Amino acid sequence: MTAATSVKAHPFILDDALASRPPFLDRQRFEQVSAVARRAERFLFSADASALIGRFVADCPDLILQHRQFARPPYSEMYIELQRPFIDQLARGYYRDPVTDLLVPTPSGDMRLGYLISGSRIYVFSHGRDKPGDPLSSTMTQIFWTWAAPGQRAPFETPERGRPVLLTPDTDGGEAAWYQLAISLGTAVHKVTGEEMREALLGEARPHVFPAVGEIVDRSGAKGRATLHAMMYGTSGDIRNVWATLLWLNRPAHTVITNQAAGRRFYRGKPVAFKAHHVVEIDLHRHRSIRRAFTLSGERLPPRRHSVRGAFHHSGGQFACSHDWPLTPDTGGHWQCRRCGRLRWWVKEHRRGKGAMGVVQHTYSVTTGEAVA
Repeated sequence: MTAATSVKAHPFILDDALASRPPFLDRQRFEQVSAVARRAERFLFSADASALIGRFVADCPDLILQHRQFARPPYSEMYIELQRPFIDQLARGYYRDPVTDLLVPTPSGDMRLGYLISGSRIYVFSHGRDKPGDPLSSTMTQIFWTWAAPGQRAPFETPERGRPVLLTPDTDGGEAAWYQLAISLGTAVHKVTGEEMREALLGEARPHVFPAVGEIVDRSGAKGRATLHAMMYGTSGDIRNVWATLLWLNRPAHTVITNQAAGRRFYRGKPVAFKAHHVVEIDLHRHRSIRRAFTLSGERLPPRRHSVRGAFHHSGGQFACSHDWPLTPDTGGHWQCRRCGRLRWWVKEHRRGKGAMGVVQHTYSVTTGEAVA
């Protein structure tokens, strides 16, 4: 096992963006999101871990789609933050600007990305998107998502909480569907195979805008819709990114969790307070290939006292099998590999120990170990 990789100290995008109320959030909605942010378990990926997730997204989109049924959040309220090396690993593309009708590069100003998960909702946070290089440019994006497990349908928000982005079908009904998939999956859309898979993916994630944004789009007519489309292009791949990070968080064979005490660190010459948290390292062991490291199953997470995050457990089969899992579990909640018969099931978050000891909120910093020849 390699030594822990240090995590650069900087404020979370989440805290910076919610330090004041974004103009598109009413007070009640702002307080609801802020309350989730305070309760959420936090996972901070180091630069190395962010780069690993970026390479996984760029090189293995087929695995993300194939295994997305295992991309379960270990907590119902949690926050994931990826640093700039994640962005640097992604292939740059081009899209046609709806206003100028010119091909322009996909926005690449992001320095970090954050995802706040609250049940069926995913709120997106970015640093550097609006003003690349500006240290004060942490923002909450105006597009958020609802999502569901494979085989289920993501809910539509109520009008007072959000407005779904409904794409107008074209004459054959196909182009709008592929456009929506491209927004949620980014480059992984090229790995969608067959009509059945496309229909399933369309139902698993739905983009929404906050009510105030929807009202502005309505008042602005064609210009407002063009601006909305441009915003969606700029946030493409969010669901893919969340799936990718959760898949690696649920790889116990490659994660080592250690405790970090609360304290203060300096960021740009100013002290920044950090709560007590766990540091999670990802080690590829002797696997030079991310694909190979991912396809080998690990053992279950060891039991922990007090708050225990949701995790996949395994039994039987062959450890070295490149597993072929069904998309949905059986009636008992188990997935069974079609090749070796290995069982996998989900144990949801729970608490151990005495309740009198109090509630502990954790921040997780995720780093990678170096591959060994």
